[in-house]
Amino acid sequence: MLPAGEYTPLTAGTRRQSAARIFMLLAPAMVGNMLEFYEMSIYALVAEDIGASFFAGRHNVSVWIGWAVTYTARPFGGALFGWISDASSRRTALLLSLAGMLVCTGAIGALPTALCCGRAWGLVGLVLLLLLRAGQGFALGGELTSMLAYASEHAEPPRLGLAIGLALASANAGFLVGEGA
Repeated sequence: MLPAGEYTPLTAGTRRQSAARIFMLLAPAMVGNMLEFYEMSIYALVAEDIGASFFAGRHNVSVWIGWAVTYTARPFGGALFGWISDASSRRTALLLSLAGMLVCTGAIGALPTALCCGRAWGLVGLVLLLLLRAGQGFALGGELTSMLAYASEHAEPPRLGLAIGLALASANAGFLVGEGA
């Protein structure tokens, strides 16, 4: 609760400007958040290809181990990036988590598989895939928590729900775009 006189209700014209300002403030983080959740949903949609390439066709359980590794790493990413947010800034934590996701996703696209490079390189690719999936989960856990904190700190009281809703909506939009692809 804010002390009296520190907060005054906004007029209707100011509310529209305030909502637009919050949207513009969060837009870059929302795009990054959407792309991270897009990548997470695509993994499930190409499970057969991943199973054939990295798990020698045994994708029923093996591919979902990669999914489990990603989700297991998320809380640790949230904890580390939360600490970075407190020690440095929310913006720094957001940028580091987005960079981590970008590096891990790009590296996954360049991994050797048993289909292209033989069994030994396929095993190397499999181990690296699991490590990079853990890195993606780590980055995703840090990105979402940092974005929610950033949104709540930069929103005025009448727009706090909008700011947090935009952060969460961007995650769901990533899943929807992934399904549409």
